[in-house]
Amino acid sequence: MEDPTFFYAIEIDKEDGRIANFFWADCQSIMDYACFGDAVSFGTTFQTNMFEMPFAPFIGTNHHKQTIIFGAALL
Repeated sequence: MEDPTFFYAIEIDKEDGRIANFFWADCQSIMDYACFGDAVSFGTTFQTNMFEMPFAPFIGTNHHKQTIIFGAALL
C-alpha cells in the first residue's frame, strides 16, 4: 500500500494452505527490465532456506556491464 509500483505474486498450496511460490519486483527492477531486459538470466543455484524453497533471482546487465536484478522468487 505504501509503494503502488511494487509488484508481487503469491501462489498458495491448495493442500496445506502454505505459500508454494512467491515472486516480487520493485519499481527500480521493473524500470531496469524495461531498459535492459533483452537478456535475462534465471538460476536456482543458491541454497534453499529453512522452508526448502530455493531462491531464484532474475538478473541481467546494464550498459556498464554491471549486474542488475529484475526480480526474485522463492520456489
